[in-house]
Amino acid sequence: MGALWKPTATPETQPAEPSAREAVAPEASPPAAEPTAPEPTVVNEPPLPPGFARVTVHSSTPSAMVYGKRAVYGSVEEPLVVPCGKQFFRIGVPGPGAKRIAWLGRGKMIPIACGQAVEITLGAGARPPRSP
Repeated sequence: MGALWKPTATPETQPAEPSAREAVAPEASPPAAEPTAPEPTVVNEPPLPPGFARVTVHSSTPSAMVYGKRAVYGSVEEPLVVPCGKQFFRIGVPGPGAKRIAWLGRGKMIPIACGQAVEITLGAGARPPRSP
């Protein structure tokens, strides 16, 4: 028997090695996105009527109510629409049946400018209601 013939590769038929330029680079991962700051929350409050301002009363007692001139303005930590001028503010917690109010510290007379947003903090040292 004769020897088996094996074709040999010549430089023309030999597969070319990829050059450095032709070498396929591994796919680069996209650059990490930089964290962006959250968009600010915009609160669209209705416009104030003439002669009024917006007041937010802060307190360490979240269940407290805001009182002024024997009227209830609303809850602490909420923007309240109040008349301009010197206003008396006091915070308290209504008692059983809402007949008595447990006042949380002394009230304050605060000058309120028309059309402004004012923030005040009132004390939270609870005083027990007076007995009848």
